[in-house]
Amino acid sequence: RKKQTTVNIVITPDKRDYLQHEPINGTIALTNSDTINIQAITVHVAGFLSTFSTTKSGLKEDRHNFFQTKPVVALMGKNNKVLSIPSGDHPIQFSHPPLNAQVSTPCHLPEKFQVFWEVVATIVFEKAKASATSGHQIEFHLGHEIATIQAPSSVVIAKQKFLTHLPIQYQCVLHKTVFIAGETVAMTLDIKNNSRMKLLSMQCELKQLWRVKKQTEEFTTLRFEVNSAPFFPLDPKGEVEKMLQFKLPPKLQPSVFLNTMQNEFTPLTLTYEFHLEFLTEKEDRYTLRVPVNIEDNFPAREPIPPPPLPVEPTSEPMYDNTPISDNRGEFTEANQQFVPPASFEPPPPYQAQSWDEHETPPNYPIPAAVPHDDVNSGGLYPVLPGMKPYTPPADSFDFQNLPAYNPAFSNAQQTH
Repeated sequence: RKKQTTVNIVITPDKRDYLQHEPINGTIALTNSDTINIQAITVHVAGFLSTFSTTKSGLKEDRHNFFQTKPVVALMGKNNKVLSIPSGDHPIQFSHPPLNAQVSTPCHLPEKFQVFWEVVATIVFEKAKASATSGHQIEFHLGHEIATIQAPSSVVIAKQKFLTHLPIQYQCVLHKTVFIAGETVAMTLDIKNNSRMKLLSMQCELKQLWRVKKQTEEFTTLRFEVNSAPFFPLDPKGEVEKMLQFKLPPKLQPSVFLNTMQNEFTPLTLTYEFHLEFLTEKEDRYTLRVPVNIEDNFPAREPIPPPPLPVEPTSEPMYDNTPISDNRGEFTEANQQFVPPASFEPPPPYQAQSWDEHETPPNYPIPAAVPHDDVNSGGLYPVLPGMKPYTPPADSFDFQNLPAYNPAFSNAQQTH
């Protein structure tokens, strides 16, 4: 009876994350209970696509190996001869060349799709048909540049048409179209409402579009609504152009772009779009699609702040705020009082002018602008230009000859 030999192999890369142009290095730990004869120990990199479906027994996974590199020898005998390895623990160093290909990078839509990558070590025995393998998941990254190279336009223009009246024109401008998770988006909307209906609101959603062969799945990662000033409601024949800013979710999977030269390297693609749905008062809906890219943030960089919001113009003040003098007083809010400057001297108190009883009061001359009749004693009735002198009527009292029936006149005669 042959003695049973136990062989255990574990591959461990030196790190988890790799750019496509980086070599993959690490260690293979081989443990065998007895001497083994092998042809070689090899290393390769493999990409897998899993699709999931729901069955009566639960979630079913269909795994497909869509990418695999040629095996690289980590250990073998000289001149391709059989190599005998004694029992014990044997650490074996390996180095795999860079991937250097545009591929579907690791991503996962729960219960739908998953792409993952492994670095795999394999022992090829001398006579045994079976082989021993060990895999370890790694993360492949395409870096910052590819999202920028394939960046969509920052301006999207559309027109909502109607049968009975003029259209509504939309223009959406983004300050850029390549973002990392958590960055702030500056979106400028220019809306010209040429219709006869009010425009009431806009709902903004950030959509993930997952495509595998002919199957497409849509997943919403962000949603908010704008239904108030300064955008809405927008009256018929009205126009508004304003900027709004909002943050992206803190966790977003990077965009996965199609490899147009080798489609088999990218069986899954992942793209992003803002869906801006506008609603009129008659419940007409229109969706404006604005594509963006989510950058593979590796190596990690900090978010870049957006441009500042434009400042609304204000009317000029009706008064001048320039200081009049350095020697002004000061108003203190603490005691609500005006504090005069140190050089301030109050005026003397008012004193009414009086004359001594033996003095003659001043006689101010009559203004020459108004002529007077010198014949008329006392100058009671002024003679204005073009007028005759005043003549008292015939029945006027003559204070020199008072009537006899006047009691005051009789008393006066008696006293004298």
